[in-house]
Amino acid sequence: LRESPLVGTPLLIDIDGDSLRDIIAPSHSGEVWAIHGENGHIVDNWPFYVEGRSFFANPLP
Repeated sequence: LRESPLVGTPLLIDIDGDSLRDIIAPSHSGEVWAIHGENGHIVDNWPFYVEGRSFFANPLP
């Protein structure tokens, strides 16, 4: 999101238990971002970084 473009289609799913769908999106640099559906802020403890990996597929629920 900051320095690397997103790849694939974002996944909409409630990951924080607030009954609102959040956005999960992988980036080209190996980061997986989670964005609050309510306010657009990055979810605490995200992005998740997978060292040495790039994502070129869509996330699955």
